[in-house]
Amino acid sequence: KEEASPSPEPTVVPTSDRHFAVLPGAAFEPLTDAIGAQLFHFTFDENKKTPDSAGFLIPDQVQVQRVLKQRVDMVANVIDTLDEYSKSEGSGIGADGEYRGVVASFGSEHEAAKERILMNKASLTSTVARVHQYDLMLDPMATLAEYPRMLVASALCALEYGDETSARELLSKLIGDFGSSFLSHIQLGYKAKISDFISETYAKGKDEKTLAQEAQISFFGIFSIGDNSKTTETSIKEYTNNIEHSHADVVGCGAWVPHMSYEDWSKDCVGGDALLGGQSTPIYEVINPSQFPGVNVTIVEKAYTLAQQLVRDLIDINTYVG
Repeated sequence: KEEASPSPEPTVVPTSDRHFAVLPGAAFEPLTDAIGAQLFHFTFDENKKTPDSAGFLIPDQVQVQRVLKQRVDMVANVIDTLDEYSKSEGSGIGADGEYRGVVASFGSEHEAAKERILMNKASLTSTVARVHQYDLMLDPMATLAEYPRMLVASALCALEYGDETSARELLSKLIGDFGSSFLSHIQLGYKAKISDFISETYAKGKDEKTLAQEAQISFFGIFSIGDNSKTTETSIKEYTNNIEHSHADVVGCGAWVPHMSYEDWSKDCVGGDALLGGQSTPIYEVINPSQFPGVNVTIVEKAYTLAQQLVRDLIDINTYVG
């Protein structure tokens, strides 16, 4: 019943150095939970790498910290609402400012799952085992890449000549091309996640705590981690017999196939490169005097306010109450 998610295409790099597929400074749209192109200009003059044998190459404009006390963090939950589902399926990137409390919407591949939850046709359990290995932070002094810098500079120039309409169009293009936020801090490592759709009749006969415990023990069985629970084999057999559909999402540490043990999958994992979570910053925060030192501060502030309003308008158009 388990399905292995397709492995992502490997990042092609010109040298033997390993590169993270996602870095701070990448564009991010909280409304769709989508990560886009890099917003900032990166250099690699310092030949900076992760402080371990994995040797991931780090841009000069990114600060890296290795998590010294690494452990398997396991959580099992019963998903009852669409908001809980969206959060469980998302990137884990938090959003500040106008996006606080906004839950992302996802593509068509999740519509069937959402319909099952909405119509109470099945209960969804989500069990995740993750290992947090790295924290990466964008240097506050990092400068914009050429294209986004050109868009903002052109908007500033338009405002200097009193052309607010053109400035608004240019800032709208910035948001349209790069999203309304960027990743300022990310957590990387590796994780294994199992999502089970449980039959409605079985789920109704269980309280959520028991159902979550059974999901966790079922996860242990799939990955051969072992079982320290008092839950009986009969109970676990009943749980697995009532799984209508199961999906495995295993990322950050090489390929995995159904029924491969957790130990076999993770034993050779020196450095994980899966995105586990992090924080985003509104894109209008890049419109500041330090990025554009030669421009009148009043003009910069006006562009900032324009971009901020455009982001608010975007949220208002694409979200609803309830």
